[in-house]
Amino acid sequence: MACVKRVFAALAAAAAFAGCRTADDVMRDYDAGFAAGAYSAGAAETDSLAAKGGDDALLWHQLAGAAMRLDGDDDGARRNLDAAEHCYAANDTRGIFSRAASASFAMMTNDAMFPYDGDGVDRVFTCLYKAIDFLAAGAEDKARVELNRAMQYQKNWLYDRRKDIEAARKRFTADSERYIRSQKASIAGARERARLAAAPLADAQFCRYVAANCAFDPSRDGDLEKLAGAKAYLNPYALHLTGLFRWLAGDSDRNELRDAAALARRSRTAQRDAAGRKARETPRDQVWVYIEDGLCPRRREWRFSLPLCYIPGAGRYLPYVGMALPTLEYRAAGAADWRVAGAPPELLADIDAMVKAEYDIYMKEALAREISRTVIRACMEIALGILAERHKNQDDFWAYKAAQIGVAIWAAACTKADLRSWTALPKRVLVARVARPPNGRIDISCGRHALTVALPPGNSIVFIRKSGPDAAPVAKTAVFNSAGRLLRR
Repeated sequence: MACVKRVFAALAAAAAFAGCRTADDVMRDYDAGFAAGAYSAGAAETDSLAAKGGDDALLWHQLAGAAMRLDGDDDGARRNLDAAEHCYAANDTRGIFSRAASASFAMMTNDAMFPYDGDGVDRVFTCLYKAIDFLAAGAEDKARVELNRAMQYQKNWLYDRRKDIEAARKRFTADSERYIRSQKASIAGARERARLAAAPLADAQFCRYVAANCAFDPSRDGDLEKLAGAKAYLNPYALHLTGLFRWLAGDSDRNELRDAAALARRSRTAQRDAAGRKARETPRDQVWVYIEDGLCPRRREWRFSLPLCYIPGAGRYLPYVGMALPTLEYRAAGAADWRVAGAPPELLADIDAMVKAEYDIYMKEALAREISRTVIRACMEIALGILAERHKNQDDFWAYKAAQIGVAIWAAACTKADLRSWTALPKRVLVARVARPPNGRIDISCGRHALTVALPPGNSIVFIRKSGPDAAPVAKTAVFNSAGRLLRR
């Protein structure tokens, strides 16, 4: 493992020395190192980028914090995760769509032109990870604050999604109209442009084509109200841990364990805990083990052409109308054969599904934006081409031709998917509950890796993170004494 870490560190240093690295370059190397358990190189580079600020600061803070907390740098992890939460708060106040790099028509370029804003899953995990580290350090009051924040952000989820969608729509409308007015040629009116942009989404064949290539079906995915009604956006891991902490610490019951059990119906542990909390049982010498296994989906770019049949006259003037969207790439579990004290743990939270739900909400709007901006740019090229043909004066002809070529070049340069995401989150979270054995030693195994966690008397929580098949498990523990007080470590 030490050799692997040195290799990743050397590769990162060589890449940085070789020249300017894009955000995609940084994330690709970070993902490879994180999956292998080589956290230090990714932590160093993303921490350095976060310190520079900028539109992607939130992303770098989250990536750096996730790597540092597994690399043993608790102070650095807390500093970055605190900074990430400050970024969220700033975005709440100003909104990412009110500022857009330096472009006048940011929405007419691509979504990556806007500051990174994360999503609801990210925000809950930011507080959850701080809470876990405070629990491991014995800082009970600070852990309580972070868990309370995580629950509040969970409650705000629906309001935040609606607010972001409305802000994006307003910005797109404003940017597209300004862009059109800035050109010399007039194109179809707003109603006609809307009709042209809506046509692909009303075509079952086009929807099937997108679904086959992009892990997103425009005909059924991304319905915010259906997702909210099914409560599919809730995080059972955050709910269960918050409810467990309040149970063990003697705090008032706010039904988190009940809600976690309703979501994780196949988890006997979740059901047992909810029933025990309801019956006002007092756990004695019990051990809960949470396993964060594997890595969540990451985004990859899918480039394709909008069929020219949706744009009248396009065949004569446009040989290709390019578009780009992010698609999800699912990644492997850290291990398939986990054992806690000889028994398999149970699935508590499917983080893959939660990331997919957030992705679907994003894609519902992003696909419509990409089609609309593509139609507007294509119509602009067609209009300029028509004007060029109508002018017999050579100066006017070449002026319009130059404008047409300029729009085409700009459109090609702008065709890019937004691939930014917090790729360090787990694929799934497993849970087990066992009685503390007399010797206090809990054996945990997975594949070729195994570890033993020694725990003093009292109720305990064990957190295990295994990011990939080659990564060694990282463990953190929190212990409550008989009076329900968290022991300082």
